[in-house]
Parts: sequence; structure tokens; C-alpha cells
Amino acid sequence: MAWPAKVTLSFAEHVMSFKNMKVNAKLAVAFAPILVASALTSGIVGSKISEIETAAGWDVHTTRVLSQADRATQGIIGQSAAMRGFVISPKDAFYSDFKTAQKVFDDAVEEIRTLTADNPSQQERVARLKAAGAEFVAKVAEPERRLAGDPATHEQAVEIAAAGLGSRYANAVKSIIAEIAETESVLLTARRAATARSFASAYWTLGLGAAFAFAVAAAMGWLLSRGVARPITLMTEAMRHLASGNKSISIPAMGQRDELGEMASAVEGFRQAAIEKERLENMTAGEREAAEKARRDAEQRAAIAAKDAFVAAVRPSFERLSGGDLTARIDPNANADYVEVCHLFNDSVGKLESTIGSVVSAVASMRTGLGEITVAAGDLSQRTEQQAASLEETVAALGEVTRGVNGTAEAAARAQATAGTAQQDAEKGGAIVTKAVAAMNEIERSSAEIGKIIGVIDEIAFQTNLLALNAGVEAARAGEAGRGFAVVAQEVRGLAQRSAEAAKEIKDLIHTSGVQVEQGVELVSASGRSLEDIVAGVAQMTEVVGQIARSAREQAVSLREVSTAADQMDKVTQQNAAMVEETTAAAKSLSVETEQLAALVDKFQTASARMTSAGRAPVRPASAAIVQMRTTGTGGAAPKAMRAEDQWAEF
Repeated sequence: MAWPAKVTLSFAEHVMSFKNMKVNAKLAVAFAPILVASALTSGIVGSKISEIETAAGWDVHTTRVLSQADRATQGIIGQSAAMRGFVISPKDAFYSDFKTAQKVFDDAVEEIRTLTADNPSQQERVARLKAAGAEFVAKVAEPERRLAGDPATHEQAVEIAAAGLGSRYANAVKSIIAEIAETESVLLTARRAATARSFASAYWTLGLGAAFAFAVAAAMGWLLSRGVARPITLMTEAMRHLASGNKSISIPAMGQRDELGEMASAVEGFRQAAIEKERLENMTAGEREAAEKARRDAEQRAAIAAKDAFVAAVRPSFERLSGGDLTARIDPNANADYVEVCHLFNDSVGKLESTIGSVVSAVASMRTGLGEITVAAGDLSQRTEQQAASLEETVAALGEVTRGVNGTAEAAARAQATAGTAQQDAEKGGAIVTKAVAAMNEIERSSAEIGKIIGVIDEIAFQTNLLALNAGVEAARAGEAGRGFAVVAQEVRGLAQRSAEAAKEIKDLIHTSGVQVEQGVELVSASGRSLEDIVAGVAQMTEVVGQIARSAREQAVSLREVSTAADQMDKVTQQNAAMVEETTAAAKSLSVETEQLAALVDKFQTASARMTSAGRAPVRPASAAIVQMRTTGTGGAAPKAMRAEDQWAEF
């Protein structure tokens, strides 16, 4: 596809503008976009890493709040269960369990209050939770403990427990705990979404910054190679040919307004001076031949002597000029016949001296600029490697956080398994209590049947007593004949009376047993309801522990992704460090080429060179390179050494 004429012309104008810049300006233009892109990318990525670390800290904070909410739930469930046990059997062990559970609840509430000090709405819920816990103790636990501890009021404690008052207050406490946990879960979800957005933004910023830096580095490398390295190489070759006597060469970089253009103008002036020198030598020989032909008379010796004197006077100046001494001059006062030639020679050599002096000044400026650029590139390399080291420490810190979150996830999984086992045991206990209630009901029915049977026996004893009484009456009527029968009737009557008394005692015992069985049924029923509440509480605790376990696993996955991203950023940063070191090597190579050019120019002697050679300022040495930091992955590019002759080609 053909580019539009305007676009092609604009690109050509920019290239020509770049060629006309000074070498210092070219190098500054080449390195400035890379430095700006690296600084912007590092700043944005550092900001995103800070946001990710802050979000990870808030995740841990929220997980701790949820864990303390679970402890508070366990504490209120433990208080309720301990008080039910104390009501059924007033023992110190149950009350000790109650105090332990109360301490767990109070510690958990205080920890939640401390952790949520920055959240006014949570502080209000914590205040309500603390008040609800105190209300449970004041209106349920303390009255039950006081009444159950006295045998005279034990039945009242049983009635309070059977009425479900403790369950209502405990459920109010659990409801507030659920509100706190739900609020923290919503905050956790929002913070994880913000972490994901920060991670994506850092990833895209890093990728775009690296791509932009690479593209700019490639373009600037091509421009530097075309605008600096190649012209210097061609200029060096042209000066070698000119020094060997070849004056028909073409001088590169003519017309450019940078140091290379000034150098090309100086070399062109030197070439023109050499041509002028050759022309002067040829012109002098022609005049001598013309004079010899025109003067074949008596003045021939005088003319030859004058010419020989002029040649003798000019020869030292030309010999000095051939040796590179541009301060050589011909005195026109000593050669009155050749004043024009003397002035022409002096003017040509003066122009050549001025041109070479400009070349010397330009080379000195290049040496100074390249020295400063080399130092700046070395400093940039040091800062880049320090940044890589800092990023490596960040990766290590994220690894520690990831391991801690993994441990939390494993502990939450174990807590979930323990809660499941407790739920199963509580359900088994509930089934056993249900069977006990059924057995007590069967005992109650059996007691009722026995009471009926005893009633029949009592009736039989009563009828037997009546029959014995009638038999005694009949025996009395019979007189002596019925005396034996009267004795038997008396014994039967006594047996009937004892049977009636025994039946009455058994009936009283069965009635008492029935009352006690009924009380036992009520107590076992209360225990069954308590176990149902315990089963419900354990189920809720299992669900909360499951949520904590899932949250911990999700957090572990997120932190692993963050650690991977930070590791990738570490690799890219070390690649940038390697690129900066290669750029530094290229600057050093350019410095070597400039030194070689300076050595060639130093062969020429000028008055200004003698004045400035002693006062030339040394170039500040480049900073020592820092040892490359170890990489955390396999993607980092380590710097490699390059031979002097391959440096510009590699650049």
C-alpha cells in the first residue's frame, strides 16, 4: 500500500530534522521516551501493587472479623447449652462450662469491636450484640442458675427452660452476629472486585508500557545507527583516504547542521587545501619554466637564483604542512616577488587551520556529551536494577502472605469438618433423647395399666371380704356345726383385708411413680428441645465455617494470581534493566569511535589546539555496573558482554 504524499513528506522532514540535531540532542531524544515510558510504567505498576497489598490486608482483616463472629456464635451456643445442663442437673461443672463460654463470647465481641473500629455501622451492631449478650445473662442465665441451685425453686427453673425463653434471647444474639457477618461478607466481595480491577489495570499498564518502550527503543536505535554511527564510520574512512593522498573522494554528511556536518565541512576544507597546495606547486613550476624560456639572457642567473631563494624559503612551510602542522606560514616581506602566492598560501592554510580547529572542538564536545550520556545510562541501569530488587522483595512478601492464607484455608477446612462431626453427634443425641421420651411414655402407660390391675385386685379383695363376712354370719347361725367354717371365714377375711391394704400401698406407689415418670418425661422433653436448638446452632456454625473455608480458598487463589503477576512484573523489569545495559554498551562503543576520530584529528597541529590541549576537562567516569539481581523466574533477560567491533552492529 502506497503512503500519502503528505505523510511521506512529513516523515522525511522529521528524519532530516533529526539528522540536523547535535549529537547530544540526538541521544537525549533517543533516551527520553524510554526513560519517560519506564518511569510512568513503574509509577503506575507500583501504585497498583500498593492497592493490591492494601486489598490483601483488608481480606485478612475481614476473615478475622468473620472468625471472631463464629467464636461469638459458639460462645452463645455454649452458654445456652451449659445452662440447660445446669437446670437438668445443678452441678458446678455445667456452671464452669457456662463461664468459659461466656468468656469466649465476651472476648470475641471485644475483638470484633477492635477490628471494626473504623466502621460506625458495625460499631453500632457490636454495641447491640454486647447488650443482647448481657440481657441473655441477666434475664435467662442468672435466674435459671439462682432457681435451679435451690431444690425448693428447681421446678421454676425447669419451667423457665421449658418455656424457651433462653432460645429467644440466644436467637436474638445470633441474629445480630449474622448481620455483622453478612456486612463483612459484602465488604469482602467488594474488596475482592477492586483487587481484580487493580490486577487487570497493572497487567495492561505493564504490557503496554513494555511494548511502547520496546518500539521506541527499536526506532531510536535505527535512527541513531543511521544518523550517528554510519556517518562517523564513513567519515573515518574518508579521512583515511584523504590522509593517504586520495583527494577525489566525496565527503559524507555534507550539509548537515550537527557536529558531523561541521566535521564534514572541515574535512572538505582540508581536501580543498590539499588540492590548492597541489595547484600552487604546479603553478610555481610553470612560472619557473616560463621565466627560463623568456629569460635566456643575462638575467637568467639572477632569476634562477631568486626562484631558488623563494623555493628554499617556501619549502620549510610546505614540509611543516605535509607533517600536519597547520601553523606554518610564508613571510611575504621576505619574498617580495611572490607576495600574492604567499598571501594565497597563508589564507588557505589559515582557513584549513580554522576548519580543523572547529573539528577538534566538535570532537571534544562529542567526547564530553558521550561521557555524560554513558554516566547517565549507568545511573539508569543502577536504578532499574534497584527497582528490580525492590520488586523481588515484594514478590517474596506476597509469597509469605499466600502461605499464611493457605494455612488459614486449611484450618478453616479442619474447623468445618469438626463442626460437621459435632452436628452429627448432636443429631445422634437428639435421636437418643427422642427414644428416651418414647420409653418414658411407655413406662407411663404401663404404670396406668398396672394401676387398673391393682384396682381389680382391690375390688376382688373387697368382694372376698364381703363373702367372708357373709360366711361368718352363716356359720354363727349354724352353731356348733359351723364353728370350723367360721374359723376359715375369719382367716379368709383377714387375707382379704391384707390384700386390700397391699393393693392400696401398691396403688399409692404406682401413683407416685407415675408423677415422677411424668416429671421425667417433661425433663427429657426439655432436653430434647435443647438438643434441637444445639443441632440448629451447630448447623448454623457449620454453614458459617463453610463460608469461611470457601472465602479462605478464594483468597488463596487471588493471592496466587497476584504473586504470579508480581513475578511477571519482576521479569519484565529485569528485561528492561538488560535493555538499559545494552544501551549503555552502545554509548560506550560510540565513545570509543569518537576517541578514534579524536586521535586522527589530533595529528593536525593548530594554535587553538595547543592552547586548549592542556586545559581540556576530563570526562567524568561512568559509574560501576551493579551486579545483576537474581531472577525469580525464567523470563528475565540477563545482560551479555559484546565485543568492541560488534557493539554498533548489535545496537
